[in-house]
Amino acid sequence: MALSALRDGATFNAVALVGLPSDFRTSQFDRRFSPSSPQMAAARAQRSAVLWAERLDTPMLLLQGSGDPLVSTAEQTLPFAARLQALGKPYELVVYEGDSHGLILNGKDRDARILNWFERFRR
Repeated sequence: MALSALRDGATFNAVALVGLPSDFRTSQFDRRFSPSSPQMAAARAQRSAVLWAERLDTPMLLLQGSGDPLVSTAEQTLPFAARLQALGKPYELVVYEGDSHGLILNGKDRDARILNWFERFRR
């Protein structure tokens, strides 16, 4: 939702995203909740930030657990980070080995990184 808001004109100094599904066209998370149809395929593409990353200029902190059962690091997070890198967008990626969707095993570090990220871009 934060990335959709940015795409549509919202302004933030920075965003922090935990367990980010960036490509709903391939996300199993989304497919469990929506039927397959041309309309839903278009809706999934519209929600897929990897397709419109060029419209995102806000610094992004991407936090991901490699053991996340909902959002695949290899299919979702890494391709999005690679797209941001190719576009020269400001971002930082942290992958927590073996952690889950909410980064429960690394909660203290997750929270500290988020607070530091926001402090870094506070105006």
